[in-house]
Formats: sequence, C-alpha cells, structure tokens
Amino acid sequence: MANGGIIGPVVEISTESQAELITSKTSSGCFTTQPLTQSVTVLVVAGGGGSSYGAGGAGGVRIVCSPISAATPFTVTIGAGGGASANGNDSSISGTGLSVTSNGGGYGGAPDGNIGPGNPGGSGGGGGHGPNSDGQLGPNGGTGNSPPTSPPQGNDGGRGRNQPGYAAGGGGGAGAVGSNSPSSGVGGNGGIGLESSISGSPAYYGGGGGGAGETGNGTGGLGGGGNVDSNGTANTGGGAGSGNYFGTRYSGGSGIIIIKEAAVLPSAPGVWSLSEVYNYKKAGNWTG
Repeated sequence: MANGGIIGPVVEISTESQAELITSKTSSGCFTTQPLTQSVTVLVVAGGGGSSYGAGGAGGVRIVCSPISAATPFTVTIGAGGGASANGNDSSISGTGLSVTSNGGGYGGAPDGNIGPGNPGGSGGGGGHGPNSDGQLGPNGGTGNSPPTSPPQGNDGGRGRNQPGYAAGGGGGAGAVGSNSPSSGVGGNGGIGLESSISGSPAYYGGGGGGAGETGNGTGGLGGGGNVDSNGTANTGGGAGSGNYFGTRYSGGSGIIIIKEAAVLPSAPGVWSLSEVYNYKKAGNWTG
C-alpha cells in the first residue's frame, strides 16, 4: 500500500502518555507506580544516629535509577532516627525489579575510654574523648558506608579530643566526612549531606551532627545535621548534635524515600510515513 511516499504497512501511532510523578514517603506502607511507568529514580534516606557526647552520623543516602514494569507494587519502610546512644534505623523500598536499602547512621561516642569511638553506620558517629590527658586527638569516629554500598552511602565520623580541652568529633555526612576536633576544646563540624534535585528543587539529605567542645562547638552539616544540644531534622536522615558532657543526649532525624516516575510520551513504533513527518514538522511538534 502507498503510505505517503513509503511502501509498506500503515503505522498505528500510540497516543498514550503519562506525566512525570514525584512521590515523597515519610511513613512506612505500600506504593504502586502508575499504569504506564517504565522507569523510576528513587532516593532512599535512612534514619540518623543519636548522640552521646560524640555527634550522631547521618543515615545512609542512596540514589538508584531502574527500569521497572508498569503498575509495580512496592513495600516502603522509613527508618526512624536513633535515640540516645543508638543507631538510626534502615530505610528500604522493595518490589519486583528493584530493591534498595540504606543503613541507619551510627551513634556518637561517649566520654569514656572504653566506648569513646563513634559507632559505624550509613555514616559513622563522631568520636567522644578517651582516658588520656594529653590534649591530643582521641577516639576515632565510626566507619561510614557500613555495610558497604557502591556508590558509598555515607562517610566516617570525626575524631574527638582528649583532656585537657576535651571535645567531640562531628558526625559523618552522606556527602563528606565529619570533622575531627580542630583544636583544644573545640568540637568538629558534621559532614555535609548529599545534594539532590529529585523532589523538583535542590535539597541536601544526610547531614552529620555537630560536635561539642569545652570552649567552642561544631555545627551540624547541611542536610538536617543537628547542632550541639539538638536533634537531627526529621525526614532528612540528619545525625543528632552532641549532647553535653553531663549526660544529655539527642535523637537523629527520621529518613525519607522519594520516588520519581519518568514521563511517558506518545510514541509511534515502526516506520513513520512521509505525510506524518510533514504534518508533525509543520505543526512544530517534530522532535527528531
């Protein structure tokens, strides 16, 4: 059959389309993609670690793109922030063709020689101070990206400082390590979080908490990291800011999962006829 200049079968043009959809989940439950969805990008942020004297590490942050089948159901789990001296909880999304888990942030180290180091986690907690009296850097921060993922979901916490002039290390962030105590009596800053525009505008997720010091405090990292004597920000996975030496402790921020379903545009599989190309071009709708 003549087909506008091409010999062959008439091509049926699909007119089905679907707009991009962005869904933010801040509580656990179920989620099903739209009927025409063919691919998704997901941001999975775990709960931030709680503080002791050392600051809490941020919850792990992972961004994954994946093709999926249309109308796929998923189970979504949002990790709560860790309480005093407790790791944050994992966040996850799981369904056919896609399963992603981010791990909770590590809690900050206590002001004690036996448990002074920060705890490992998505990002590691900041170190407290050890039993020595040399004024040097003391216990290590916790190991980040624990358990390991690729790309890494977080970073290490910073080191605390021994007496005199004791100070706490900053919690690790999803985008950078927590800072060591920079000098006598001064706490380390929390690591910066990871920036993403998946929600439609730039934002940071997974900032580490700020470390306390006798004479100066570190600050929480961008992405919900708590300043000294404050909790991590909810739905960012931020680590808790350092508690004071006398026992006050704080909680990490809860996690979040954001799912972006890519738009589906009308398509015409097979061969385009010359008349169809001409009409689309004339109307200004031909894209390639």
